[in-house]
Amino acid sequence: MPDHPKAPASVDPANGIGRGQPCRWGTEDFLSMGEEGLRSHLLDRALWAHGKYPDLDCARIGEFLIDPGCLRYPARLVFDFGDMAPHQFVQPGPTPEDPASGEMEIFVHPALRLHEGFIPAAVAYAVPQINYGDAATDEHCLLYGATLLGVTADEYYARLCTVADAVGAAARYRT
Repeated sequence: MPDHPKAPASVDPANGIGRGQPCRWGTEDFLSMGEEGLRSHLLDRALWAHGKYPDLDCARIGEFLIDPGCLRYPARLVFDFGDMAPHQFVQPGPTPEDPASGEMEIFVHPALRLHEGFIPAAVAYAVPQINYGDAATDEHCLLYGATLLGVTADEYYARLCTVADAVGAAARYRT
């Protein structure tokens, strides 16, 4: 008698796939599952951060940027253009002193020094890029920022347009 008896093939009634049967899911199915998981995690983290920082402002932004519950890597603000494209007002990147350290810099358009009230909206947009890297899309950034700041996606997008206008960023249209 074998040490581990062979379990009978079972079939999952939801998808008809059992042990020893080929998976009938395609690449799009797996990508969709991954996207749903990313959105769910991103939304969960944004809700948690909103609960901890319900009125995020410049006075608490430093605390937010080093909170491991909010950012995967600690970050600091740098009022400089960094590698920003003309349409950008914020761009995260690794610290140049030690890129392997995991510490990040969030380059913020220097003109935002004159508009401190816009900084939380700009920073919120950069967080998914820090937390999820290249997997983060513009829509993820909008969802996270809106949720973190407790506004609708349309209200948040309008705030970002105001930020872009304040710094003279080149127009780019929402897809």
